[in-house]
Formats: sequence, structure tokens, C-alpha cells
Amino acid sequence: GKATPEQQKMADQIVADILRSADENIENPGRIYNRATLQVTTEDQIKAVVPRVLNAMNDLYADVNANNLKLSQCNRALYGFTGYAVNYDVKGTGDAAKDKTARESCVRQWFGFWYQYSNNLSKFRETGESFEITPTEPPKATDPAKQPAK
Repeated sequence: GKATPEQQKMADQIVADILRSADENIENPGRIYNRATLQVTTEDQIKAVVPRVLNAMNDLYADVNANNLKLSQCNRALYGFTGYAVNYDVKGTGDAAKDKTARESCVRQWFGFWYQYSNNLSKFRETGESFEITPTEPPKATDPAKQPAK
């Protein structure tokens, strides 16, 4: 179903805080990030917040290198919410053109993921009653068999 106005408001605040946590000049960015993402605990909340995170990524897409830290935090949050991982490299290779191509690809992969799995978000999560969010770094996806076919 559609997100309620209350869920939308919550999702907008969560996304604002995820983006704010990418600002290296603020105090306790990790606490801001965790406080934002850890309140997302149910599948309904995940379904409300993921499209908002994707909207933010879409807005940042015009310059993925300049917006690298914000995109990285969005990527990390999406992994936490969904259990799905793309190989977003926040450190970069030192080659701006190469980094741009790779980061744009990661953003597009998230849109593809949402298009394909928005009705079955538990596919990549640990199955069970709990929707525990792991605030850890996404794994590096090395096993092609674990990723959906392109």
C-alpha cells in the first residue's frame, strides 16, 4: 500500500538526517545517522523510506563525485533497510572519470533493485520475525551468484 502521510513525514526526516550525517563539519554524524536509520523497523516503514532515499540519490546523481559522501550514506542506509548490496566505493580509485561511471552504475542498480523487488523486500533480508537493521558497512559483493542477474 501507499505510505501514510505520517510515514512520509517520518521518511522525509530520516532522509534529511541520512544526508546531514554526510557533513563532516557536524558533531556526531554517526549518531545522527544511526538515530535516523534505527527507527525504521517494520516492512511498512522500509517501503515508505526506501523510495525517499532513492529520490535523494536521484537528486544527487547529476554529480556523483561531488555528492559522494551523501550517496555513500544513502547506499549504506539502503543496504541496512533491504539487505541488498551494490559495490559502492566511497574511497574511489583516484580516477574521477572511472569513479563517476562506477558510482552512477551503483545508483542505477538501486533503482533496478527497487523496480524488481519493491513488493518482496524480505528476499535479501534475514528471514524471521524481526526486521533488525544492521548499521554495519555493506559487504563487498564478490559472489556473482548472490546478486540478481543484470
